[in-house]
Amino acid sequence: MNKIASKLTFLSILGIAAASHAAVMFSETFEEYDLGAIPQGGTEDKWTFREAGGTFIAVDDTTHIFSQDANQYGSMNFDGAAGEQDPLLTTRATEYGFVGGSSTGQVSFQFVDTSAIAEANYGFLLRLGTSAGNSGTALAFYIRNGELRYSNNQGNLGAAFASYSLDTVNQIDIVYNYTASDLDYSGSTVAATSMDIYINGELVGDNITTADSTVTVGSEVSNFNLTAKTWSSAFEGELLLDNIIVDSEISIPEPSSSCAILGLAAALVLFLSRRRFRS
Repeated sequence: MNKIASKLTFLSILGIAAASHAAVMFSETFEEYDLGAIPQGGTEDKWTFREAGGTFIAVDDTTHIFSQDANQYGSMNFDGAAGEQDPLLTTRATEYGFVGGSSTGQVSFQFVDTSAIAEANYGFLLRLGTSAGNSGTALAFYIRNGELRYSNNQGNLGAAFASYSLDTVNQIDIVYNYTASDLDYSGSTVAATSMDIYINGELVGDNITTADSTVTVGSEVSNFNLTAKTWSSAFEGELLLDNIIVDSEISIPEPSSSCAILGLAAALVLFLSRRRFRS
């Protein structure tokens, strides 16, 4: 697998957010967990994981997939049988999890889609909205076997609109706008009720919409989740995840972010981790 030298993109976004007084609504680096199963479902936990046959674990990055430095990442494995309740990984609305919400903003994270387990059936459905269900889905798209694909709010698989590399770290930045007006940001514009999606700094999805959403336009996005649809066939797949952040401000970072920003952001990450997980 290709390697990323550091958590530069994630730290740069946090640094910019701090400077602009943006609201970081959710962040996850997987550093605070013991190795193995990630705590979920409790009042002080960030996540709920629903998958009888799957796993959601913290892994020591000994092979330097995401960073050359000491690092941990999350491994999410769905292994759902046909007709079972859909597998789901969703943020929790707690003071330790997803705090607040915003009708415009940005979701960023790094991921590796491993070819060792090719996604049968539809793929991983990424959803943003007011809750982790079809009725709460404002915006959604599929991550599937090297392609990004359209979806409606029910999770029907649409055509491919972009591609990404398997077995490689990919940086994804999702600029979302769930208002009734176009939104200008960083020299670009995203249409009403749409997303602009960047892979490794390149715009690959322009004004991506989600058909049939019943979420009221203008509602605040307060939930981020990944699921798979197993209504007609089984699903198995694995994603490695790191450096997840949901922010009310939009800041697509430049590849050549300065060392000064890195230092500032590193301090901010430590501060956030201690503040949000202090008992």
